[in-house]
Amino acid sequence: MKHLFQTLAALMAFALFSCAATASGHLGHLLPQPRSIELTSKGFKLSDKVKVRNGTGFEAISGALSRFLQAAQLTENAAAAATITLNRVETIEGTENHDVPLFDNEAYRLTIASKAITIEAVTRTGVIRALQTLEQMLQDNKEQLPGAVIVDWPAFKVRGFMHDIGRSYLSVEELKEEIDLLARFKVNVFQWHLTDKHGFRFQSVKHPNVNMNFTPTRSQKYYTQAECRELQDYAWERGMTLIPEIDMPGHSARFEGAVGCTMASEEGKAILKDILAEVAATFDKAPYIHIGGDETAEATKEYINEMAGYIRETLQRKVMVWNPWGQGQSNLVEPATMQVDMCTNWATAGRKVTGIPNIDMRYNYVNHFDMFADLAGIYRSNILYETKGTADVAGTITGIWNDRLICDEKLIVKENNLYANVLAIADRAWKGGGKQYIETGGAYLPNSGEEYEEFKDWEDRFLFHKATTLRAVQEKIPYVRQTHMRWNLSKSYANDGTAATAFEPENKEVLTPQPGDMTVTGAGIWLNHIWAGTVPSVLGKAAQSKGQTRYAWTYVHSDKEQTVGLQFQTYDYSRSDRGAAPANGKWDMMESRVWINDTEILPTEEWTTAGSGEEDELGNVNFTARRPIPVILKSGWNKVVLKLPYVNASPLRGNKWQYTCFFTDLDGINAVEGLRYDPNGPTR
Repeated sequence: MKHLFQTLAALMAFALFSCAATASGHLGHLLPQPRSIELTSKGFKLSDKVKVRNGTGFEAISGALSRFLQAAQLTENAAAAATITLNRVETIEGTENHDVPLFDNEAYRLTIASKAITIEAVTRTGVIRALQTLEQMLQDNKEQLPGAVIVDWPAFKVRGFMHDIGRSYLSVEELKEEIDLLARFKVNVFQWHLTDKHGFRFQSVKHPNVNMNFTPTRSQKYYTQAECRELQDYAWERGMTLIPEIDMPGHSARFEGAVGCTMASEEGKAILKDILAEVAATFDKAPYIHIGGDETAEATKEYINEMAGYIRETLQRKVMVWNPWGQGQSNLVEPATMQVDMCTNWATAGRKVTGIPNIDMRYNYVNHFDMFADLAGIYRSNILYETKGTADVAGTITGIWNDRLICDEKLIVKENNLYANVLAIADRAWKGGGKQYIETGGAYLPNSGEEYEEFKDWEDRFLFHKATTLRAVQEKIPYVRQTHMRWNLSKSYANDGTAATAFEPENKEVLTPQPGDMTVTGAGIWLNHIWAGTVPSVLGKAAQSKGQTRYAWTYVHSDKEQTVGLQFQTYDYSRSDRGAAPANGKWDMMESRVWINDTEILPTEEWTTAGSGEEDELGNVNFTARRPIPVILKSGWNKVVLKLPYVNASPLRGNKWQYTCFFTDLDGINAVEGLRYDPNGPTR
């Protein structure tokens, strides 16, 4: 009954927001959606002068305020009739504060009237959130902000993203761009994984040799302490907390090669304590320091307690670790004896530790995501089985790991679909909800219903911002509209392990759905997920048997003959995969094929992936690293048929079985407008 009332309340809130947005025509693209919007009659004209009143002493909001004034083309003038007023209050009626130690109350009330904008907040972070809402409004409202009273707060306190730059270096300029753009959508944590087996990228002045030993194929760069402090302050000014991570005692090959001892040795621990003191001094605004502690037997309880105790008692910071920790240890089963303050849950084995805040990153490893189905699945999911923050669940962080070498930092962003993935997950964390966890809900988009409509609403808002707020990085965003793409997925045909065997759908001029077929929706479809057995795909939770072939088809209607770009792949290489490329002229190692209007389309590029090792650059095996293939769509209905054998193919990681297929402009940035995807097209 409790869940029924929660669902009804969520539907009512969604309906009220949708009506308000439609009525105003100016608030429907806010991302995340505010909790409460009450429209009023008169809006705020964006004249050239405004008086700012900040008599209650909100510190360090000048940057956020200046960004809004500049974007709105407003200048401060003490004699102006129009005002922006900032008021500090003790509480904001009707809001909730999900309490996580050392994270601010983010609630705000924003009132927009004809001559006045008033922001009420408990903390400076709440003011920044209100200013971020105002700045988003400017994308829809160039001359006047609509009159409204907005009351808003997050369901979960932690809504973050993480980069593993120990493996794959990203420039300070790239990180600043990401922080600036993601903060506009109220993403509030950047976890900076600064060290790993490929390199130690935090500058140590006391032990400079740790910065001189890198994997030869990876970037040899590290971040100076000045750059680290600059990036921290840049994030803080935008209401984002930077959490540095020095992974210990595992993932430390470069450290060990540089200093000649392990991190678990007495000498190694002494060096690490020196470096941690430098970390604390550099990141003076970081409330937490992450020390890793995963995937090595040397991460004993005694080791974690010693290093965490030093951070807590000597450096006066809180401590985060990975869970599961160590090697072969299921989770932090004795939190009372572990001197840690927060756990990041990763992988299926990650479990909530009672008594301290936990962060959900179990299935948020976007380096394993495809571009479309996983994003829909994670958006539909609640967060670690909770619909809003609790004492034990702080929120979620999107993890980006590049075990596999990718040299171009733009491709690291694009191939991990960073902006779409982070903003989908962060939107869910702000508003809360989700009908079930992804282990039940699966990684796919339903064909219809409440979850479909909710995702479609997110998609509309995200694509609006892709064209506006995120316009400068559009070429790094492979996500396009997919909610209108319908496919027929055929029944299973037994192929006895022979991928070349042809079946009925290859030989019929006009295809129509048959008994045993199913309708699926989206630009990317998992038939068998990389985490099969844990995360369901469209064919169910259990791993599907090999030795079968299925076909996917649809008809695409174009109002005119036109040349478009085909985006196609049948195996998404995780950025942690060690699989080799298929033979040139083949789409994959399972002999998948694609026909458009009965003409087979073959790869037009030679595969550039050198091999299957971690240090062999990933190359162009994923569609995100290639130019679209120019194809002609005729006026009217166009038949698109995919053959998807499922047979043994080596060396490939896991039992992935999937496809991605859609049409874009020839630059691969935007979907072709006006196309209709309907498996029943010519027979309707």
